[in-house]
Order: sequence, then C-alpha cells, then structure tokens
Amino acid sequence: LDYGYGLSSTKEYIYLSGGPHTDPEGNYLSGTANVYNATKTRESNLKLNASLGNTIEFWLKKDAYAGNTKTEKEVIFDVWTSGSANTTGSVGHGRLLIELDSTMSSSPFKVTFRSGSYGFSNTQIGDSSLTPSAIADGKWHHYAVSLSQGIETQSETRVRLYVDGQLNNTVRIARNADPLFGSIDRHLVASVASLGAPVATSGAGSTATLGWGKLSGSLDEVRFWKAERTPEDIGRNWKTPVHGGANKYDFNVDLGVYYKFNEGITTIESLDKTVLDYSGRLSNGVFTGYSSSSRSTASALVDSGQAKKEFKDPIIHKNHPSVQSLLTAKKALGESHDR
Repeated sequence: LDYGYGLSSTKEYIYLSGGPHTDPEGNYLSGTANVYNATKTRESNLKLNASLGNTIEFWLKKDAYAGNTKTEKEVIFDVWTSGSANTTGSVGHGRLLIELDSTMSSSPFKVTFRSGSYGFSNTQIGDSSLTPSAIADGKWHHYAVSLSQGIETQSETRVRLYVDGQLNNTVRIARNADPLFGSIDRHLVASVASLGAPVATSGAGSTATLGWGKLSGSLDEVRFWKAERTPEDIGRNWKTPVHGGANKYDFNVDLGVYYKFNEGITTIESLDKTVLDYSGRLSNGVFTGYSSSSRSTASALVDSGQAKKEFKDPIIHKNHPSVQSLLTAKKALGESHDR
C-alpha cells in the first residue's frame, strides 16, 4: 500500500475533464459547444471555489470493503488541477477529494480540500452512527458532501455530510491565518471511483496515482455542483432526478457534471464506456476497465424504495438493441401497409 492506497490488477474508474468543451464534432463555433460566461459560473465544469462552495452528491450501494491488504482507502470522487505539482505548498495546486477509509472505527468518510498551501486534508466527517459497516450494508443510500468558506462566517470552512436527504454531521475547520480560497478554474480534471493523482502528504507526494484506491461498490446519480447546496436543496432533490441544460438555462447553472448512467447498454464497448454528462455541459466521462458487467439499467432511486419509478431518458444511440428492434418492427409494418 502507498499511504493507504492499493492498486488493483484491474483498474476501474471514470475520467473526465472540466473543459469548457468544444462541440463534440470539433466545431468550436457550434451552438452545442460549452457557453463561456463567467458571470453565470459557466466556466470550468469542475470549478472549485470555496467562497461559493461545492457539493458532490451520489447514490452508493456497498456490500463490503476491498480489504486492508488490497486498499485501505477507496475513492469516490477526486478533482485536481492537471499539470500542477501535487505537493501541499505548490502554487496553482487545487484538490477536492472524497474517499472512504475502512480503517476507521467510526465514519469512514474523509474530505480533502486544498488550494496551494491552504486548506485541509483527510478530515473525517460523519456522526457516530455512520460506521464502516453501516455504509457497507448492501443497500442503496444517498450521500452529499457540501463545502463552503466565508458564507456563514469568515473564520472557518464548513463541511456538511447528508445521508438519505438528512443532515448527518457538520464539521467546522478554523482557517487561522489562511486567506479565503480564490476561484480554482485552471485545467481541472477528475476521476470517479479511484484516485486521480498522487496525494501530497507532509510536503512529499506519494506514488499512488490514477487508478489507485479503487471503489468497491455501485454508484448512481453522481452530481458535481459549483456551489454549496442548502439543506433544502438536498432534501427536495435527493430522491429524484434534477434537470440539466446548464449550458442554456439558468435554473441549475451551478450543475457542473451530472452522471445519470441512463444512456442504456448497446453491448458495443466503444459506446458503452462513454458516460454521458446530463448537465448539458459536455463533460462526458471515459470508463477505464469497462466490461459487460460494468453497467446496469436498474435505478438506485427505485431499488432503494425511495421512488416508484425514474424518468426514462431518451436513447440516443441508433445501434441500441431497443432502437434496432423498433426500426425492424416499423419497417415490417410499413412494408405490410405498402403491400
């Protein structure tokens, strides 16, 4: 292990870039490219800004931990500034990391939030009821981690953890002599379900990098917000999909990345390993280590018992089996009519 992170023989993670992105066909003048408008936070889709806050939401079903001989820490979401040194005091380095530490006797949730030499690392969050075994109960649960600095008070950073729509724990970290974080929107990239880059520890970076600390579990409805979500926001929307279109509409303009995993399974690996971004901001992910068992058409919202059904998004792939079957049936109907 390297600082608690292990490397699996089979890497599995989703890698994405914050952009802004051009049109998928390469036409930067196209209306389908990312709109850039700093006054409405239409900048990097992974922008970190403690004064506005950030929030990461996700559904997680976890049966067990990988085991401490394989990896003690399992990463859920990791955002970092690509190309900058990962050491704690490096100017230009930014990081937001959400992970589970299976060695903890109480809550395994840990948060790292850094801007250069400022911020905090490996901060535990979660009340005494949220033990490692409570999380690995084989059931779907919704979690949300929000961070803000200077919104409630100028002297501290506030981190909140929500479980199934309810506020579970609040941690307040004194800033001491640290200034308020500025906006971090240089080339930001992220990984889902594994570490993204080496983690700075006491000024010396580890060698554990992209693919290390693989998450053992299933994820659904992963949302990255470029603002702190309020308790009301979490409570209203934790068990229902939210609307995207942040490239065009203002009501969810803070929604930077949204993975619903609802694009279906075509059985064509080159299509299925691409994870569509439903925020409308084009930060599609690439699933490294994708296999035929990586995706499921089931819904965490429904399987958790929290919703009777989930809205079925349109299938966009013409070679999806359902589309092909429908075309075959309609062509046969048309031929019959012609005859």
